[in-house]
Amino acid sequence: MEQTRKFPGFGYALLLMLAVLVLMVGLIIPVAVVDFFFKMKLVEHPGVMSCISLVSSGTVIFVGALFTKAPFREVFPMKPVRPALALPVILSVLGAVIVLSEADNWMRYALPMPRWLEKIFVDLITAKHGFWISLLELAIVAPLTEELLFRGLILRGFLSRYSTRKAVVVSAVLFGLMHLNPWQMIAAVVLGLLLGWWFVRTRSLLPCLAGHALNNGSLLLSSFLPFHISGFNLNSSLSGVTEFQPLWFDLLGLALLAGGIWLFAAWSRKPPPQTNAVDSAAQAG
Repeated sequence: MEQTRKFPGFGYALLLMLAVLVLMVGLIIPVAVVDFFFKMKLVEHPGVMSCISLVSSGTVIFVGALFTKAPFREVFPMKPVRPALALPVILSVLGAVIVLSEADNWMRYALPMPRWLEKIFVDLITAKHGFWISLLELAIVAPLTEELLFRGLILRGFLSRYSTRKAVVVSAVLFGLMHLNPWQMIAAVVLGLLLGWWFVRTRSLLPCLAGHALNNGSLLLSSFLPFHISGFNLNSSLSGVTEFQPLWFDLLGLALLAGGIWLFAAWSRKPPPQTNAVDSAAQAG
């Protein structure tokens, strides 16, 4: 029997993304007006942007979930996974952070980032407005809203309509496009492919949420490292001259990423022990 097509398809996925952007702009405009008249800089504050992101993305995610006509626990599955998967998740993310950092160096070398955009990222990653505020934006709000939308809502719909490979790739590309700038797009697409694959292997958003939070959090923590690695630490990008990472560091990143992917593939073949026990009891009954 043909599998039932689930919401959303490609067209509705684009509409969901557009709705998030429209709501964000609609919420930013009055804040920008307040900034203009009262000489404030609320739009630049990550705490304010976190609230705007939560409201805009949360509204669209909630409405989109209603359109699926399915229980929220089915649309956003949070079932437990094997605890051992924590190791490959950590290895994969650390490797991806290193590899994508070098890819970002080449991207900024070929296409320099505008100073105003660079300042936004620098202020966020160096915790200009406070460490916990930046951590909230990077490691909690962004992973939560983006994973529920792209790996929960959108990828779920795509998997019922397209092949697994196409569903993961297209959802990852949309995830990259949602960042609206080429400097984040490459990293977002690669991360989207990894997180999408994790979701397919486990059918749970927990590894995706954890991996996304670790990836974003590591960007914040890298600027506080007590040692300097050329092309990796944030102060490398502040000089205005693009630096590249040492070869040994790039190779380390590739090794961590490859090892993490291999371990995740090997260890995610079996369901969690709790699930086996429940299934066995159900079959016995």
